[in-house]
Amino acid sequence: MNVNGVAGDQDRFRVMACGHRDVGLEQADTTLLTRRIGETLDTISGLSQGSPAIIVSLAEGADRVFVTEALARGWPFVAVLPFSEDEFERDFETAASRRDYQTLLARAEHVIEPPGIRGDVSDGAAYAAANQVMLDQAELLLTVWDGEPARGPGGTAEVVAQAMARGIPVVWIESRPPHGIRLLDPEDGHEPADWWRRLTASGPEFAASPSAGSC
Repeated sequence: MNVNGVAGDQDRFRVMACGHRDVGLEQADTTLLTRRIGETLDTISGLSQGSPAIIVSLAEGADRVFVTEALARGWPFVAVLPFSEDEFERDFETAASRRDYQTLLARAEHVIEPPGIRGDVSDGAAYAAANQVMLDQAELLLTVWDGEPARGPGGTAEVVAQAMARGIPVVWIESRPPHGIRLLDPEDGHEPADWWRRLTASGPEFAASPSAGSC
């Protein structure tokens, strides 16, 4: 899988988005969380160099909120799937979720599917592989996360740790109300980009997290 020449357009600011499905979002205030995501996208649009594009896997939960809000702002998006389009749809139990998936997928600028068939690797490994493809292209990670350790391979906590280790800054929207926003600086040795310094200085809601090093 490769998104070079897709989300990798040099004129685009490439944003990976990921977050919890139902597990981890049980206590979320959906209306407030959606507003926080929208506010974050608006702030990034105003500070980033180049037009932003979002890279996401379209799982249920936070992924779809990110995509819906990004599309409402005119951001193009690339869907990087852990399985083939039809196989991934089998993960969604309700007809409403499957319709939502197909509706959003139809609006993707590009859909990246893995080679091979489901069962060649575990589901966790498939998600982890898709995450690596997205991280390879990302300049920023947006995440809705409960702050808890990873529940398995390919999960949100693992992505956050990998992004920071790669030098990719992270905007963390907490999964529980009031859905505060924290900025996690890249690990030591990675110089933050100019736009990141402007973001951390843009207002109290985007203050760098003092607990970033422990995440």
